[in-house]
Amino acid sequence: MDHRCLDAPGYHMEMAWIMYDHRQFKVCYILCEWALADMVRTLYIKRLDGYDRFENLSMVEQLHLLHTDSDPGLDIIVFWGTLKCLVTELDDTPDVDVKSEDVRRLLHKTEQILCRLSERVYEDPEKWYQRVRGEDGRL
Repeated sequence: MDHRCLDAPGYHMEMAWIMYDHRQFKVCYILCEWALADMVRTLYIKRLDGYDRFENLSMVEQLHLLHTDSDPGLDIIVFWGTLKCLVTELDDTPDVDVKSEDVRRLLHKTEQILCRLSERVYEDPEKWYQRVRGEDGRL
């Protein structure tokens, strides 16, 4: 089995790409948000040796968690927060037309962020997040 499927973010992104192929675009938003939440949760557990407060972290605390000297993490927080809002909005407005190209960009951006975050979580490059699909959309 491919090692990228062994973790929750990898599983969610595998499913997101399958849903994309089946034109279930709204589900892709949810799966991308779950993948990001799982990766940030893993980073939280690694950095703070605990799980108890993760669900109640404020946006400022999340920003402090993602901030490093070389990467302020603001773009990740903004992307993740926007994605959470979009998931809620798409759930509340079922007749919204979601475009394939927008979802493809969402999937690629999510995978880009997962790659960046996994390098902070795991020291072993073998465990770093591997994209499900390349920039050209191929497996």
